[in-house]
Amino acid sequence: MNIENILSRLAKVKPNGAEKWIACCPAHDDRSPSLSIRDAGDRVLLHCFAGCETGDVLAAAGLSWGDVMPPTSEQARAAYRRSRDAAKLRRALEHEELILAIAAWRTDPLEDEDLERIRLAEKRIEKIRGVLHD
Repeated sequence: MNIENILSRLAKVKPNGAEKWIACCPAHDDRSPSLSIRDAGDRVLLHCFAGCETGDVLAAAGLSWGDVMPPTSEQARAAYRRSRDAAKLRRALEHEELILAIAAWRTDPLEDEDLERIRLAEKRIEKIRGVLHD
């Protein structure tokens, strides 16, 4: 999430230096801005001078730690695995669709073995599409 989206969730936001802002803290009844916000490039730093915990500030603003912090290495690895798995599924989908296309172009009668392979391709296509669209 970018800094503009985060700031849009806060009240009485005012610039307070380069890549810094102050705002009312959403975690307590704040009438005068006590929340410091800083865009540190790969993360957004929040500090409530009234003493609110950062987790409480995030929750009150409808944010999560993932919105202000870079992904952990495990999160990055999981995202990479998902993208790699999706690419494998797309290649498998293309393969099964090719089998159906070849069968559709055949002019000679299909043998039982071919018909079985077509049914298998249809089942695999349905399953892969279901996974890719989840």
